[in-house]
Amino acid sequence: MHTGPANANGARRRKLRATLLATSTHCALCGRTLNPDANYPADDATVIDEDLPRARGGNPLDRANTNAMHNLCNRWKSTMTLTEAHALIAAGIPIGSQISRTQRKQVLNTNVGTWNPNATQW
Repeated sequence: MHTGPANANGARRRKLRATLLATSTHCALCGRTLNPDANYPADDATVIDEDLPRARGGNPLDRANTNAMHNLCNRWKSTMTLTEAHALIAAGIPIGSQISRTQRKQVLNTNVGTWNPNATQW
């Protein structure tokens, strides 16, 4: 089976994952303690997250772009950056809650209602 270019270097990704698991004790999003014994796909399983997601051009093999995170937190973060996700949390939107693209834009874009050519595309 052929894997796409984003997953072409599994050995480097596994090495990066081992490094992150050995050095990370807390989730990069919620700050709670990571559970190294939880198995995927459990919500508290530890997964590797890209700060700038692959979908937005992030490098999944760059240590500076990766963090350890709970599976639930990673799914909720989706294609947001870590900064954008923290802004939603600061606005009172709980991790795991359903949030639409429109709601995300309203919280993250202070120029809602005005045309902003530099606004993030969802």
